[in-house]
Amino acid sequence: RKPPLIGGNNSVAYYRFTISPLHARKMTPELVLLLWLPTLAVAGVAADLERHLLENYSTIARPVSDQSQTIVVQMDFILNQLLTLNEQEQKITTAVWQVRKWRDTFLQWNPEDFGNITDVRIDKTRIWFPDLVVTNTIQYHEIDVKLKVDHTGDVMWDAAYVLETSCHVNVKYFPYDHQFCDIWIGSWTFHV
Repeated sequence: RKPPLIGGNNSVAYYRFTISPLHARKMTPELVLLLWLPTLAVAGVAADLERHLLENYSTIARPVSDQSQTIVVQMDFILNQLLTLNEQEQKITTAVWQVRKWRDTFLQWNPEDFGNITDVRIDKTRIWFPDLVVTNTIQYHEIDVKLKVDHTGDVMWDAAYVLETSCHVNVKYFPYDHQFCDIWIGSWTFHV
């Protein structure tokens, strides 16, 4: 008996599977393969899509057809937590979340041509990535995440990391002092 069909198109069918604990003990390799077949079909189409997008892609050139065009990079920088403030070493350690969004005109596709896939995840080393950096950083530990690329060419990178930056600390009026620590963000190669 086939599980109920919940969607699909000419190349991929999506089924809903329910496995109770009783069935899980009786799972055979054939049943496991049957459960994975729809996933494998989608994975194959996604791999084809990624090959299609990156076939002649340059990570060096800005992703616009006319190099005089400006790429607008929207950036949100969110302070999650102040971890440490070291007065002696003049540094601050923070947990931050950064979201960058931009449009890459070379990463657009028609979802109907690729199994109705509307977005993919791509490693940031494989496509153009804006070189916005924290310029007064001492060190940072980034949680590596893939970029979300939408079929319209919209790219989003959201990453969390621990950031250690320099901070001039003045304790003259301690314990009633106020500290202002700047985090400088800029580009090494483009105008911001």
